[in-house]
Amino acid sequence: MGMFILAGLIIVAVIIAIPFTFYWIPTKLGYPKTGKILGAVVGLSFTVILFRWYFEDELFTKNEAAEFLKEQNIELHDDFEIVSNWSSSGIGEYHHLFTLKITLKDKAKIVNEIRTSDNFTPGLQEERSSYIDLDRNDYNTGPKELLNYETKDAFIRELFRSRGKGFAPEWKKIKIDKIKDELHFSEIDD
Repeated sequence: MGMFILAGLIIVAVIIAIPFTFYWIPTKLGYPKTGKILGAVVGLSFTVILFRWYFEDELFTKNEAAEFLKEQNIELHDDFEIVSNWSSSGIGEYHHLFTLKITLKDKAKIVNEIRTSDNFTPGLQEERSSYIDLDRNDYNTGPKELLNYETKDAFIRELFRSRGKGFAPEWKKIKIDKIKDELHFSEIDD
């Protein structure tokens, strides 16, 4: 516990020291106005970056959700509501989950797109995950893969994209609930 407090204090000291340095150096060189302006700009920049990072989940917008969906060729034409949003990141990994309440019209359109895709697989009992297949020869260099299938609970579109040797592949899933008018998105970047 003491280590976390020490790390936190060091981070706070650095955050305070950098804007102060941008203020102090020009002031000592005889340019106090420049020092105040630079210190204020750098301080505000740090504040905005930290604020955006800390409140990332609360500041998630409909436009950002729409951008995630566009990657898998899914577009919502009607208004939708963000029901939940959660993201987490650690060293070398990132997870992002969100749920949208969508209209029946958009739901029907997306389900139809999934059903009429060339590689649609109907009637699976449970979700499958192409990215987990460790026997793949092209795990790090293979082509983009878009899977479309149906389970007893949902219609699912999965995106798997390799990013090259030494980098974890990208895996994103869009799930359309059969009962509720909800779209669930998940992204795992391990």
